[in-house]
Amino acid sequence: MKPETSVFLDLVRFCAALAVACDHIVDYTNGFLWQVGAMIGVFGPQAVDVFFVLSGYVIAYAVTNRESDVIQYAVSRCARLYSVVLPALIIAYVLGIIGSMMRPEVNWGDTSLIAYFRCLTFTNQLWLSNLTPGNDSPFWSLGYEAWYYLIFAAAYFGKGTWRIVLTLLCVAAAGPRIMVMFPLWLMGVAAWVLATRITCAKFRAGLIWCGCMALTGALVGWQLTRVISGAEVEIAAPWRTMANWGAFSADYGVGLLAALSFLSFNLSAEYWTKLARIIQKPVRWLAGATFTLYLLHVPVAQFLGAISPWPIGTLPEQTLVVAGTFAIVFLVAEYTERRKSAWRNAIASVLRRRSKAPAEHPL
Repeated sequence: MKPETSVFLDLVRFCAALAVACDHIVDYTNGFLWQVGAMIGVFGPQAVDVFFVLSGYVIAYAVTNRESDVIQYAVSRCARLYSVVLPALIIAYVLGIIGSMMRPEVNWGDTSLIAYFRCLTFTNQLWLSNLTPGNDSPFWSLGYEAWYYLIFAAAYFGKGTWRIVLTLLCVAAAGPRIMVMFPLWLMGVAAWVLATRITCAKFRAGLIWCGCMALTGALVGWQLTRVISGAEVEIAAPWRTMANWGAFSADYGVGLLAALSFLSFNLSAEYWTKLARIIQKPVRWLAGATFTLYLLHVPVAQFLGAISPWPIGTLPEQTLVVAGTFAIVFLVAEYTERRKSAWRNAIASVLRRRSKAPAEHPL
């Protein structure tokens, strides 16, 4: 992948995670930066749409450049997920238990071990299920994304009849709520494939990318104006219900816009070489905590807000929750996703010891 494109994707990844985090942290600070939180609350679901498109784009790149067989693919996906998911679930559970003992009147969500186990195995969103660890609502998206990894592996690495059988079995197991968002993930795959197969003048591609960014800025600015003016705004999470099929048009529209921006940026990346070099280090560092920020901000913010000695909404309480949440998240990230190589090596060692390498693997 071009260095400029990699930096751009890292920046998009962090901004999307930051948007989701700001949306939720507002709930525990009695409206700190409420305008930003309210605006992002409307675009929060669409920030996850961007994550899905980005995931498909990166996976398509990985299988065409680094992960040539299903074992390499499985090791990379498991390392990516469990390097953060396992520590995040443990931390969320511990904070929930301690918090419920200190402040039993606070709603700590579903703290049952079955909910945590379902999240650990990514079966928390199958069909009619909607389980999250405690109140950690962002965890729902992993119950979608992990199945996209599995479906793609079956379709891409499968051979002969096994490819069709395994793909259909995965689709059937996932259920309609998960599959209705799968086109977003496939938009990311398509964006990468097109980037490697089509030619386009750099200037024209750059204009298309600038147009995508201008449209995104206009939509965000329009929504912020409505929020500040007090206009009523409907916030929808269409993937959690199958009742309103028309609501999916917004998600697919955002997905197409994201996919087009990734494609056009990649085709015009040389225009941004100098800028990418300047911002590369800070962007890489921030992106190195994206997954941890996404999964841990809710349990940490809720815990800090609950144990705060100051009343909610006061400046000391807001400072504790906001600053404390980001400080803890970035500290934890040093031992989770920034150590993916160690996790990858450990997982690869386990898989190699236990695999028997049949003559022709079905995947």
